Amino acid sequence: MAISIINNSTAIGAQGSVNNANNSLTKTLKALSTGLRINSAADDASGLAVSEKLRGQISGLEKAASNAQDAISLLQTAEGAMGSMTSMIQRIRELAVQAGDPAYTSNDRAMLQLEVDQLKEEIDRVSNTTEFNTKKLLNGDAAGIWSYASTAASSASIEAIIKGAPAAGDYNISATITSGTAATYSSNIFTRVSSANSTVNVVASAGTTLNDIVAFKDANGNNILANTQILTIYAGNGESAEVVIQGDMTLDGLQSALNTAMQELGLGASGNNTLVSTTSSGAFTFQASATGSFSELSFAGDEDLINALGIHQTSEATDGSISVNITDTDGAALASGSTNDGRVRNLIDGVDIDIQSYASGTYTFRLHVKDNATKAAVGANEGQVLDISIGRLDTKSLDIDGVNVATFDAAQNSISKLDYALEQISKARATAGAQMNRLEYTISNLNTTRENMVAAESRIRDLDIAQASSDLAAQQVLMQSATAMLAQANQIPSYAMTLLS
Repeated sequence: MAISIINNSTAIGAQGSVNNANNSLTKTLKALSTGLRINSAADDASGLAVSEKLRGQISGLEKAASNAQDAISLLQTAEGAMGSMTSMIQRIRELAVQAGDPAYTSNDRAMLQLEVDQLKEEIDRVSNTTEFNTKKLLNGDAAGIWSYASTAASSASIEAIIKGAPAAGDYNISATITSGTAATYSSNIFTRVSSANSTVNVVASAGTTLNDIVAFKDANGNNILANTQILTIYAGNGESAEVVIQGDMTLDGLQSALNTAMQELGLGASGNNTLVSTTSSGAFTFQASATGSFSELSFAGDEDLINALGIHQTSEATDGSISVNITDTDGAALASGSTNDGRVRNLIDGVDIDIQSYASGTYTFRLHVKDNATKAAVGANEGQVLDISIGRLDTKSLDIDGVNVATFDAAQNSISKLDYALEQISKARATAGAQMNRLEYTISNLNTTRENMVAAESRIRDLDIAQASSDLAAQQVLMQSATAMLAQANQIPSYAMTLLS
């Protein structure tokens, strides 16, 4: 090769080697400083794409495991509240059995009923206030939301009781109600001593004061109303009302007070003041506008007062029947059924429909049900979710809102209802427990999958430090060698001066 001053091709070649060695050394130094083999798409375009997808999965799996743990905490909160409900229902059942003690008086059973009422209120309070991060858990909202409208003026109403994950949609409901009969009750015949003949009892008039009525005298002739007495009336719908009875009250005044109490119990249409009436024989008769089990009454108070009033059932209630047809918004038939306790069950998945009306007839409604299940994302990808649907758990949904132990018969009838309520709440607790166990396995699986994906992503993107260290040593030698040779090549043009001197 000729010696040239203008173009030093040897130096240019050596310079290229220096640049190549410098680029390799720069990449190796950057890789060693970050610990990553791929620092930009230029390092490995396809490897970067795969690595980023794996990173998305890894971060998603980590968050999914956190979601699953929060779901377990939510279920633990709900199950703990259900556990307290179970204890309260067990206590009510114990009180129902206790009310069968033959030594107990009406007043004794009334004391038991006070505790029953408090426990029922507490069950409803727990249902309405149990929350996780302000989200209601046991009032049905964690499973579904509903609303309804009557399609025409109607005296009937419906209530949807969400029992679990509901079938969401809009439904047309036609309910044909045939009313049953109300239970009827009668008191003793109220008489007073004739003013003309002190040995003859005559039927008491509306204006007769209770002090003058024979029934309110004990065996010694003492007035049992010398002190104010309280009569408590319990209805089959779970409501109770108190009537204050005093000696200077007239028979007409007592009738009015009893009518007011019956209205407070929700057993009569508004303004109906004939629920309690007097007969020509001087007795009170009780008959609610409501029919069926709602009209069943129990009376509690001082034993002498109960005996003096002598209220007894003269005819039993009969439940009416309700026939229900459900169609979709296009009129296509979906389901039909009938019931005689006012509640149709499972015609819509996850929903019981409670229907109330005082009058026979056909009533139509439009019901909207929305699935509001709590959903937990327990996977890294779309659709990998777990539905947590906890239905409504209160005294009405468990059908124990009408439970009372004020009389022996009422207490005995309550036991089977309480057993069913325990079965229902135990089923809900078992479901929650099963989901908690499932989520524990879910977390274990997520963590294992994440571990394997981290290893896979590491193999693609992480730097082999041992290999990189060896490469660094070789590249440093090459850099030093190439730099030395470039220095030698830069001396070649100077050789031309020796020829010109």
